[in-house]
Amino acid sequence: MLVLKILAASAAIFLAAGVLQVFEARVSKRYGARFLTKSAAVAWILASSLLAGGYYWWQSTVATGGDQLNGIVLMSLGAAAIIGTLVWNIRSTNLLIGVVGTLLQASIFSVLALFGVIGATVSLVLFFVAVLGARPVYVVGTGGIRRR
Repeated sequence: MLVLKILAASAAIFLAAGVLQVFEARVSKRYGARFLTKSAAVAWILASSLLAGGYYWWQSTVATGGDQLNGIVLMSLGAAAIIGTLVWNIRSTNLLIGVVGTLLQASIFSVLALFGVIGATVSLVLFFVAVLGARPVYVVGTGGIRRR
C-alpha cells in the first residue's frame, strides 16, 4: 500500500509540473509575461519572510506585553510586497490570469522559502558543530551537575 501511495504522489507531482509548464508557456505566448522568474522568487521569499518574521515578532511581544508596532510594520511591508506583485501580474496579463499566476507564485515560492530557511539553519548548525567544534556546556552548582 505504501508503494501505491508513493506512486500516486509522484504521479500527482509530475502532473502538476506538466500543467504548470503548459500554463506558463501559454501565458508567455499570449501576454509575453512569465510568472516563474528569479525576480518573482526573490520578491515572494522576501514577502513571506517579512510576514512570518513580523508575525512571530508580534506574537512574542503580545505574550510579553512589549511594543507590538515592530511586528505589525514588518507584516505590513510583507503584505505590501504581495499586493504589489499581484498588481504587477494583473497589469502584465488580465485579472483572471494575474490572480491565478499570483496564487501559483505564492504556493511554489513560499514553500521554497520555507525549505531555504530550513537549509540555512541546518547549514549553520553543521558549521558551528563541525568547524568551530561547539560542545555542550555543563554547569556545576549547588544542585549538582546539569547539562545546559
